[in-house]
Amino acid sequence: MSNFPSGSISFLEHRVYRDFPGGAVVVARDGNVLYEEYGGASRLIPSVKSVKSGTLFDLASVTKPLVTGKLWAVLCQKGLVDWDMRVGDVFRHGNTALLDVKLTELLGHTGGLPGYLPLYKAVPLSRWGTEEAKEIFIKKILSHEPRTRGHRVYSDLGFMLLGFAFEKVTGETLEELFEKYVLNALSGCRMVGLGGCSGGYECAATELSLMEGRVLEGEVHDENARALGGLAGHAGLFASARDTMILATEWLFALKGRGRIMSRSVCERMLFHQDGYPLAWDIPEGPHSIYGSLPPGTFAHAGFTGTTVAIRPETGLCVVFLTNRVHPSRLSYNFRSTRREVMEEIFRTWEVQ
Repeated sequence: MSNFPSGSISFLEHRVYRDFPGGAVVVARDGNVLYEEYGGASRLIPSVKSVKSGTLFDLASVTKPLVTGKLWAVLCQKGLVDWDMRVGDVFRHGNTALLDVKLTELLGHTGGLPGYLPLYKAVPLSRWGTEEAKEIFIKKILSHEPRTRGHRVYSDLGFMLLGFAFEKVTGETLEELFEKYVLNALSGCRMVGLGGCSGGYECAATELSLMEGRVLEGEVHDENARALGGLAGHAGLFASARDTMILATEWLFALKGRGRIMSRSVCERMLFHQDGYPLAWDIPEGPHSIYGSLPPGTFAHAGFTGTTVAIRPETGLCVVFLTNRVHPSRLSYNFRSTRREVMEEIFRTWEVQ
């Protein structure tokens, strides 16, 4: 059954099954939950399962600010990376122009790498999740000419390369780094999966994979991340709606000097970057953006699987809207207008614009 609030407000009730199978909404201010709602199906085939408060969703590209962005801040604070570090300071071989690109350019999507390439196709299915797969990805990414350097071109490849760089400079995997520096510091954040969903947690199903002949449930949807073993710099984080809120709210706490992971100075430098665009986050730009028309000063990020997170430092608001809109197929629903409508309705309800 759907778990809708008893009051008159509902953002999911008339949308589940019609616009996406199931979803979750959490709204919080300064870390205090104002509203939460869960409804619809976490899985439609081969049998129906309902979304619950503890359902974990594949956050897809929301991994970028909540994992890779956070790890940049931590490693920067520890002196393991710095604002002037270049790709060539970490990797010895590659396209000469790409080796000159700063890691912060990758964080801001101005490093000149393509947005997306199906790199997983270069790795035999039997070698997915191996070091060999990782080396193939690294070699292919480093071979690219940064043709659009200096222009903002949203790039999965740039964030993949950041993940590889973090692992190389620390000698630890992304999973190890995230558990050590993020999850261990956030004691209340436990309904999280790295690269997948296990340990008895229920996960919202995503797509029926024709390549593997099964519905993906508890496995990362993004093929490139799946070929890399699950968690990569661009995708692979799973979390419940409440724990997604906890991870996102850490950015708000850091800006107020109360961060448990990030310092205020590093957080400010990332969100209010000198080129006018934040690092690791996105800015809703007008009513035609994928987020709709949100108040000025809002930072947001979306994931291909139907996930959205937004924070507004001025008022301390954090909005989490998670769905499994790619289930059973990425062609099943026209989600773009739905995302805009829901985000605009939520902000109209709790914010004065």
